Parts: sequence; C-alpha cells; structure tokens
Amino acid sequence: MNKKVICVSGPTAVGKTAFAIELAQKYHTEIISFDSRQIYKELNIGVARPSNEELQAVSHHFIANKSIQVPFTVNDYEKEVLALIKKIFEEKDTLVLCGGTGLYLNAIRFGLDEMPEISNEIRAKVDTELASQPIEIIQEKVKKNRP
Repeated sequence: MNKKVICVSGPTAVGKTAFAIELAQKYHTEIISFDSRQIYKELNIGVARPSNEELQAVSHHFIANKSIQVPFTVNDYEKEVLALIKKIFEEKDTLVLCGGTGLYLNAIRFGLDEMPEISNEIRAKVDTELASQPIEIIQEKVKKNRP
C-alpha cells in the first residue's frame, strides 16, 4: 500500500488553497480541509473560505458542511476525517490536506485521547459559574486543579 498524504499548512490568506488545488489537480485527487472555522457554513468573515470557482476545481471536504448551531468537536472531526481518508484511498493513491488548525491536523496525524462524555448537569454547572463569576476567578480554579 503506497498511499501519500500531502499537507499544505499555514496562516490565513497565504495561498494555501490555490497551492492545494494545483496539487490536487496534478495528482487527480481531493482536498480535505483541516480548518476549524471554514467547516462552519455560518462563518463567512475572516475565514478565507475557497471561492465557488475553487470549490468546483477539485473536490473539497469539510468546507461549510457543518452548522455552528450543532455541537461538533475535534473528536468528531477526527472520526469523520479518518473514515473519509480510508474511503478516498480506496480509489486514489494521494490526497491533499489543507488548513491552518494544528489541533485538527494533529488529530489526523496522531489521534486524540479518548474523551469522556460530559453530562448536561456538569455543563449547566459550568455555564452557571461562567455567567456568575469573573473569568479571573475561574482561571485561578483551573490553575489549582492542574496536575
């Protein structure tokens, strides 16, 4: 199995998308975004999302395909992307990753630790604390509980 992943990474608006498209066209493959903001269809400002023309040039994944109204974690992203990579590699030998969110890239490359489910009760308690206390007090609590 001789599969290749080409990664185009960097800050916003440096030309990653155009370069990733060139690579995807050269290798007749697809692009998977690892940008934590471009994934949300409601975020249109400050995300440098590919244009409609760029999106039509090659197949892109994880661009404006989630709603910010629905919880979507990096753990969810990791699971969906790994399944997609497996599917793409059934037909193609190369794929292009493009983005600037290091946590998302690391989730693909190294995986994530298993995260426990957080109950609604705990979430409500934390939300109440956040709404009723200055952030500095909460930051001090976090510092005290670090290993």
